[in-house]
Amino acid sequence: MNAKFQTLVEHLYVVDGMLERLPHNQTAIPVPQTNHRHLGALFVLAEAQGQLNNSDLIEKRLTILVRDTFYGSHGGITAGLRRAMDTANQWLFQYNATKDDAHKIVAGIAAVVLHEDDLFIAQAGPAAVFTRFSGYVTRYPENSTWLEPVANPLAGPSPALGMSYAIDPYITHLQVTGNDVVTLVDGRLGKNLSKEKAAHILAADDIKQIGQKLVKGTQLQHGSAMVIQIVGESATATTAAASAPKRPATPNRGGRSKGGFNFALPTSMPTAHTRQPAGAATMRRKQFPISLPSLPELPPMPDIPFSEIWQNVSGAVIGGVKFLGTGLHTLLRLMLPSEGTDAGFDDAPSARRASHNALKIVAIALPLLVIAIAVGRYLYQDYHQTQAYLTTVAEASDKYNAAVAMPPEQARRLLDEATILTQQAGAIKPEHPEVDDLSEKISTRQDTINNVKYMYHLPALQTFSENARLKQVIQTGSQIFVLDETTGAVYLNELAPLGDSFVSEGTVIAQQAQQVQDVIIGQVLGMTWIPTAGNHTRSSLVIVARNGLFEFDTRLGAVEKSNIYSVDQWQNPVAFGSFYGNFYVLDSGANQIYRYLPTDDGYSAPPDNYFPDGTEINLAGAVDMAIDTNIYVLYQDGRIAKFLSGEPVVGFKLTGLDVPFKNPTAIFTLPDTVNYLYVADAGNQRIVKLTKDGSFVAQYKPKNDEGITFDDLRGLYVNEEEGKIYLLNGTTLYAPNLINE
Repeated sequence: MNAKFQTLVEHLYVVDGMLERLPHNQTAIPVPQTNHRHLGALFVLAEAQGQLNNSDLIEKRLTILVRDTFYGSHGGITAGLRRAMDTANQWLFQYNATKDDAHKIVAGIAAVVLHEDDLFIAQAGPAAVFTRFSGYVTRYPENSTWLEPVANPLAGPSPALGMSYAIDPYITHLQVTGNDVVTLVDGRLGKNLSKEKAAHILAADDIKQIGQKLVKGTQLQHGSAMVIQIVGESATATTAAASAPKRPATPNRGGRSKGGFNFALPTSMPTAHTRQPAGAATMRRKQFPISLPSLPELPPMPDIPFSEIWQNVSGAVIGGVKFLGTGLHTLLRLMLPSEGTDAGFDDAPSARRASHNALKIVAIALPLLVIAIAVGRYLYQDYHQTQAYLTTVAEASDKYNAAVAMPPEQARRLLDEATILTQQAGAIKPEHPEVDDLSEKISTRQDTINNVKYMYHLPALQTFSENARLKQVIQTGSQIFVLDETTGAVYLNELAPLGDSFVSEGTVIAQQAQQVQDVIIGQVLGMTWIPTAGNHTRSSLVIVARNGLFEFDTRLGAVEKSNIYSVDQWQNPVAFGSFYGNFYVLDSGANQIYRYLPTDDGYSAPPDNYFPDGTEINLAGAVDMAIDTNIYVLYQDGRIAKFLSGEPVVGFKLTGLDVPFKNPTAIFTLPDTVNYLYVADAGNQRIVKLTKDGSFVAQYKPKNDEGITFDDLRGLYVNEEEGKIYLLNGTTLYAPNLINE
């Protein structure tokens, strides 16, 4: 059908029996922007449950995430809804990762998209969607442990946001006509809305009346709903079609058929004929074990060998050539005068007629011959192309199948070979769905073996100027410090309560060429955070310049000069760190790590050499270091060296990586509060998580439709307690969640 509709929307939010007209947990985009028209109108309602004081912030954040992710997605509507639900779920899951069990929360989302006469529904957790189509009321989903007044002891928990890393939302597709009504409700209202009540309430023609009846009929004291009336006429709808209820196509939930429960307002129930599905089945979510793709159905080949077919075709072509040759010979013989004929004597009208007929035969036969040659060549090439395609796909499938049961090392090799084969098959016959399906399964299996964790929610906290060269990021409490190497400026920003935005634009707390007391700050080399420990009596950010140290005290909000012994002895300082109040400098030029102990006026005493005299060590190519009780040195070629008390740690070795590090730029850990090593691997566009013995744990990559790649990673800071990663990529500071599952 080809229809255009408009919508009327009524928002309801009840708190302690009082009605609010501007609910924070709902968003409606009835008229999308021009560049989003192909995705349709979006309506979202969210509800958070649990012991929390900031439910309004969380519910609002969830609706914004669904909205922004959906309209930021490329591809179909169903895929966009699934991506939006995944993003919201991952954000809440990581929020819960920072809370104890008593303060974890779950959430429900009901979302619908109207595109022409297609209605798409996505739902998870304590939320539901009711539809009134042609007098029949249906709830989606039919079964939910969050909505039933009496829990079914045999039913497993329905999926909700925040419970696990991955979610399988209920998604279905319907078709609409004019005057249909769609109602989104949260779990509190959904529990009180029985079949009979819903049928009675949604029978009203005016959406304001429906809203009033929802509040009164359920005696609602706390809850929310959004009522949407679809206004318009279908261009092709008939009276009979308008009287029949629209039913969903089979939605995606692990292959099980799911419909809503139905309760009719009229006395007559719909027949089986009128309950035929109106839409197409939604996309299936990737699951394991995965069945292999079916090969394409080709037209049956003849029983006789193809060589015999080719002989027949070529014989016909040769026969045609002989025929044309004979015709041309006859034509020329008739048209050209013989040796005994007078030049001016015309004695054979019949000869002229024969010549004319022969010319017509040649004119007709020549194009047919060309076509016959082209068809024969096409059949020959297509046969061999099809055989090559089928052989390549079958070989790729065999390798994928074998890899499923193999250990990681062998499986990686087989999957890499299968990937190459699918690329070859795609080049032979482009745009074949079975090749795309097999490629996706291979990629999914590779991600599983390599423990790839995709970051669906990748909030950008701040984007700096295009000339910025960001180097380091440090977080302490709600404060974020960022160093721009180009200008030598250190920025301070304050995090908002939910941790994925700033309260206001950052301020520059120190900058190259700035005067501090009686000193001009020289070239800024780096920075490090030194907490209160040992003889270091205050927590402060230490800014390292070519001509000395400058400390920023967060309590005072000011930068002060700090003394340090002989910075002019440094040859090529590339990294700085601290441990128990001590200040460390990795000087690759001097092939040494200097350890400064705190003094009353800073670090004015001569430093200790971390590596004892005679220790064979080579720091050439070192790019960064991280310190707990050990020191970890990262090299540009991908090596990591671990030292304790100046000696290499025996047994430390990088193991389990699917591919070696390529152009790593930063390494991070902390004593006590951080249990793992994290490496920014720009060459492979990822962040890698390792145990402190060097064993691979996981890798993090962006997964969104904005074209973001980690190809310019420069620095990172990880807060495991809060479940956050702060990373610098290009000129942008991102704050994705740390995925622990």
